[in-house]
Amino acid sequence: MLPENTISIQQFINSSSSTIISYRSFSFLENMSNGTQVSIYDTISDYISEIRNLSYLVKLNTSEYRKYIYKPKLLCNDLYGNPEIYFIILLINDLADVKEFNKFVIYLPPKNIMSEIITQLYNTEKNAIQAYND
Repeated sequence: MLPENTISIQQFINSSSSTIISYRSFSFLENMSNGTQVSIYDTISDYISEIRNLSYLVKLNTSEYRKYIYKPKLLCNDLYGNPEIYFIILLINDLADVKEFNKFVIYLPPKNIMSEIITQLYNTEKNAIQAYND
């Protein structure tokens, strides 16, 4: 049985503004000898339980499930206007990879909450990330 505060995916799509940010914005990066950069730590991971607490359980109907199965980037684009924050959805749902994104019920923060979360976290962590990455 689902909790009473479970809502539909369409209710999320119909709510407020979009947010542009990516995994790299929250990552401490290490330069490798071959010239590539690798994330050694992302600061969002420190806040996963808080983000989950601000989220709702959302039940996807069959057509929504088929549309979004293995496609959290598409879901984030439709919900938040930014496919690059899909990693937050994976983390708050205890999923490690897009191949695990195959659930009918998932945690999702409302648009306005997601926007506030990533803005506040980015502003809190940007100086430390920037100093390390420079």
